Amino acid sequence: ATLFASRGTIMLTAGDEFGRTQQGNNNAYAQDNAITWLDWAGRDQALERYASALGMLRRTIPALADTHFLTGEPADGIPDVAWLAETDMPLAETNWNDPARHRLVMLLGDAGGGRLAVIINGDRRQCVFTLPEREGFRWQPAIETQAIDLARPLPGRSVHFMAEHRTEKWQPVFGQSDAKK
Repeated sequence: ATLFASRGTIMLTAGDEFGRTQQGNNNAYAQDNAITWLDWAGRDQALERYASALGMLRRTIPALADTHFLTGEPADGIPDVAWLAETDMPLAETNWNDPARHRLVMLLGDAGGGRLAVIINGDRRQCVFTLPEREGFRWQPAIETQAIDLARPLPGRSVHFMAEHRTEKWQPVFGQSDAKK
C-alpha cells in the first residue's frame, strides 16, 4: 500500500499484485522451477483486488498522481505534504529519530484543495488515529473496501487511506463494484 502512495513510477514485478513471494529467494534468475513460476490458480485474489483498488486510487487522486518533489509548502493554502503523529500533531525531529515510533500519517494536499491521509500503523498494537478537521469537510475511506471508523482503533501492521470531501458531496473515490470492471 505504501508503494502506491509514493511519488514517481512504482515498480511491480508480475505476480507482486497477488502475493508471489519466491519464498524469499533473491536469485530468481538462477531458478526455473516452482519458486519463480507464477501460480495463477493459487493466487491471493483478495490481495489482487486490493492492488487493483490502490492502482485506481493512484490514478484518480491528484496528490498521488503528481510527480513533483514534496516540499511542505502551501499551494492554495494547503501544504503538499504534512507528516503527523497519530494524535494529529506534526512530527517533531525527536519523533523521526525515535526507533520505537511505528505510526504516522502522511497528509497529501493538491492544488485543488483536496487532501488524502495515508495512515500507517506499523506497530503490532492497534491505535486510534486523529486527523485534522476543516469546517465543511469530513474524512471518508478512499477505498470502499476499507471500512474505516476513526473513532475505533486501527489494527496493527496496517495502512489505510482517507480522503477529505465536502460534507454535502461525499461519494467513495473508488468502490469495490468498480474494481470488478
